[in-house]
Amino acid sequence: MNIPNLFVGCSIIQGVLHSSLECFFDQGCLDAVQWAIISIYSIDIPILEANTTRFLPQTLIGALLDALMVEQWGELIQYDQYYAQCAPKLCSYTYIAHNNALYVFTVLVGLFGGLTAALKFLVPTFVGFIRKKMRPKVPQMTDIQSDRHPTFANRLRLLQQQFKKKLLELNLFESDVTRQDINLTHTEIISTRFYILCLIISIVILMTYTSLAIETKYFIVHNPSKMTFEQLQSNRKYSATLECPCQNISIPYGSFISISPHFHQLCSSDFISNSSAWLNLLFYDEAALNYSYDNYRLFAVPQFQWLTSLCSLVNDTLSQGLIQFTSSTFVSKYLQSQENIEIQATAAIDQFRLATPRTFVRLLDFIRYMAQGNEIVHRD
Repeated sequence: MNIPNLFVGCSIIQGVLHSSLECFFDQGCLDAVQWAIISIYSIDIPILEANTTRFLPQTLIGALLDALMVEQWGELIQYDQYYAQCAPKLCSYTYIAHNNALYVFTVLVGLFGGLTAALKFLVPTFVGFIRKKMRPKVPQMTDIQSDRHPTFANRLRLLQQQFKKKLLELNLFESDVTRQDINLTHTEIISTRFYILCLIISIVILMTYTSLAIETKYFIVHNPSKMTFEQLQSNRKYSATLECPCQNISIPYGSFISISPHFHQLCSSDFISNSSAWLNLLFYDEAALNYSYDNYRLFAVPQFQWLTSLCSLVNDTLSQGLIQFTSSTFVSKYLQSQENIEIQATAAIDQFRLATPRTFVRLLDFIRYMAQGNEIVHRD
């Protein structure tokens, strides 16, 4: 009989790798195989279930081995365990802020006294020096004529003129000596105007500089909890400068990463179980003398022996790979955020999933070469 996608090659390994498990997903095909086998046994063995695998029934066994017979990778990254292993004693961060209004006002009050004293000394000297270089013009003082009986409008106008006159004649540097000297009085009036202008400009400059100046504050949080760290990390003001030194800078992956591969159902099925009725059917010794060259059982026995060995080899390879992976360490001087840990842990897992099949392929190639070498030796 013809069994779909089940081949016999020059070697057992070649035949297995280029075959598929299509027949073992089909009850009718499996019944036909059992009928074709000369046996005194009558067995009821369940077929493989197509809805429990991500592979098609026509998938070659070689392709299954390239995927390490793994249906699904169970991966778990536990950030809580990583945080416990890092165990930071403290977290430090800097906070950059502008000065508040109270601080600006306090600074201005503190500087105002010194500023006014300096200007009162410098401004008259400067203005007097400039006026000596110029020809002073004596201002003509005009008296404000007042009516004997002014109206309300005239009174307002008179008040305005008096205020304007007081403002124009404001003299902060007036003394008994200068009252008799009109030229000196005029110099003091100009000095007063220049003094007020310089004072206003100085105050504006000081206010602008003080309000725009930044202040850097340094904070330390002792024995931070995971929640405290996450709150600081989520705050944009603190996250850029946040540092939490780890007590353990080298942390094994196995302490916070779990990997659990779920294998293809073939490796746990009755088809390759050492105590299964299927293998007892194939190994029925009393019928061994009746095997013809085209009897399926003649080739099935070594093929299923190889399938059993391959499942065992895959399991051993993955077990050794997981031991090496979980014992390798993640090194970082500072506590990492959950996002960074998940990114780096996922990258490490992906690297493991790429490297382990390569290790298995090299091991399988070595076995194939050894088997081919043994065949050559036996022929010689």
